Amino acid sequence: MAGRHEQQLPDIFGTAGNAPMDLDDALARVMGDAAFLLEMLDDFGVSAASCLERIRDAVDRGDHAQMARAAHELKGAALNLSAQPLVRQAAVIGRMGKAHDMRHAAAAVEELARLATQMTLFGERLRRRLRTAQPDGPEGLGHEDYRRRG
Repeated sequence: MAGRHEQQLPDIFGTAGNAPMDLDDALARVMGDAAFLLEMLDDFGVSAASCLERIRDAVDRGDHAQMARAAHELKGAALNLSAQPLVRQAAVIGRMGKAHDMRHAAAAVEELARLATQMTLFGERLRRRLRTAQPDGPEGLGHEDYRRRG
């Protein structure tokens, strides 16, 4: 039987297939601590903005190494959140940097920025959904509790 949050994903982001992260996997990574997951999403927004700025700067300067490093950092943050579309796009940019291939870097970075924005918006919507489902906040709301009540 599907958990309630799985049924709510369409309300959060259109359709579950368009969700920028695997919410079940992300919650499992944080042992069901929804409050910690929301903190991670907040931190991700700050980290993603910094990484994207460094990647764009590296593309402008033709700095392959910096492009690869910043993409790798963003990929790690996305992995922690089970955000596979973002992980894949960051990996593409990382490989481009390692290969000294800047031909399509600008377009690849814009797609990465789109995916990062999608994650940030998803986090905001998830926070609102959790607040509605659990008026006292997600603190202490375990993964199994979230699946039943969320």
